[in-house]
Amino acid sequence: MVANGLGVTLLPEIALRTGLVDGLDIIIRPLSEEHKEREIAMIWRRNSAMESNACLLAEHLAHYV
Repeated sequence: MVANGLGVTLLPEIALRTGLVDGLDIIIRPLSEEHKEREIAMIWRRNSAMESNACLLAEHLAHYV
């Protein structure tokens, strides 16, 4: 949508390094260092068969935040 002039978006720098926007007619502008922050959340259905796995993954990922 951004490449078609229909909006703006925020992308993490790691996504840009993958070449995600290469060849698109868009302008990339970095945020200033003082405003760089993101929050990651995990959501799953109550009583999901994967709930225990999701909890383990969330605990593991928490060590990297």
